[in-house]
Amino acid sequence: MPRVASVRALGLFCWALGAVGCASTVDGAAADGVDGGRPRDVAPGLNPDGFDPFRPVDGGVDAGPLRVDGGTGDVGEFVIDGSVFDQRSAYMYIGNYLEAEAAATYVTAEFRYIPRPDDPRCMVSGAASWDLQNCDLAAASVADPHPTPFPNAGVVSVSGGSEAVALSTARDGRYQPYYELGSVFARGGEVTVTAPGSAAVPPLNLRVTVPPPLQVIDPPGDALVIDRTRDLTVRFAPSPARAVWVILTLPAVSTANGRWVRINNECYGDTGVCTIPRRALQNLPPTREQPGSLTVMPYNITTTRVGAWPLSISAVGLGRRYSAVVR
Repeated sequence: MPRVASVRALGLFCWALGAVGCASTVDGAAADGVDGGRPRDVAPGLNPDGFDPFRPVDGGVDAGPLRVDGGTGDVGEFVIDGSVFDQRSAYMYIGNYLEAEAAATYVTAEFRYIPRPDDPRCMVSGAASWDLQNCDLAAASVADPHPTPFPNAGVVSVSGGSEAVALSTARDGRYQPYYELGSVFARGGEVTVTAPGSAAVPPLNLRVTVPPPLQVIDPPGDALVIDRTRDLTVRFAPSPARAVWVILTLPAVSTANGRWVRINNECYGDTGVCTIPRRALQNLPPTREQPGSLTVMPYNITTTRVGAWPLSISAVGLGRRYSAVVR
């Protein structure tokens, strides 16, 4: 039976994958700009570059008044003016996750009327294609101000892998993540996402492509010693994936549970190379007791609109994971 991920950082990591994207245009072609965007031939209404907000007003759709059930007697129902202050968003993660020496499957989704609050447990900095996260997940987090119940589309079904995956909702309306050791989407390929819909969210019937497994060429072996004074370059066979993430995670200097530092670096899949610059590596502490990890993962991100809801879907293929120490 599927179980909720026991690794506290897993959900934060997967949501973080959706937090970085390339500048885009509504027709799905990457915009020429400082992010190095390049034209892509994609179906109208789908945008693998991601993060066109596709807001209702921008798309010529007036959402009108949004009636939100506060979920409690003292709050009751309240109304958001959808033509002026529509902050609705939705996100889904489908695919693979590398934990220790094993591949796992992780699927989750969330629909929100208002954005997630900033997480004070993580300090984020960076430049160009990389960012640095310094997190203490043992610290106190802020309460989510989102009213309950959360909007949802009913049970979400994902087919096309080695077995069907279903996401059900908790009492507060939020989807319960699916997490299971073993890869349901090991081969990649097209998967279908369906849901019956509800009064808040229209039905879903979407097709998403999970990238095929990524062939990492360099560095060889399974254990790395990384020199902070030199660029770290990863080479891989050019991939049809929209992008490749190279993620370096280290325990912080303090060995307190939940403390870690991470560099996320994003590169185009068809280039065959991704480099974490030394100016990023120099921000890392040297490894003291517990080794960290270097993970290389291919992914596609598609942004579409379901009714008035902008929905971003990250589809993540199998990659490679190294044990890593930093000197």
